Amino acid sequence: MYLYFKDDGKLFLRTNASEPEIENSYTKKLIVPDDFVFTKTVTDSEFGELQQEMNYDEIIQALTYSEKRAVAYPPITDQLDTIFHNGIDAWKSDIQAIKDQFPKN
Repeated sequence: MYLYFKDDGKLFLRTNASEPEIENSYTKKLIVPDDFVFTKTVTDSEFGELQQEMNYDEIIQALTYSEKRAVAYPPITDQLDTIFHNGIDAWKSDIQAIKDQFPKN
């Protein structure tokens, strides 16, 4: 599932397919599993436990390393283009940088 966020980090649109024409009006994009839970439990002194929708940063924190990598990897067409123009070592370097940024837990 694709999530598109505006600058405030809270408004987003969910779709089941990438929508390039929508991406231009939103500043951030995330890909999450279809079964991802978009709410968290918060405690309010007056009302007790409540469900609150998560913002962009909270969703990022809730993603696994592999989900974060999936978002960071370039599209496969761009990866193949890198291999063609710059060689396999350049591609490996680009992919390794993403793996280093989001290591296995």
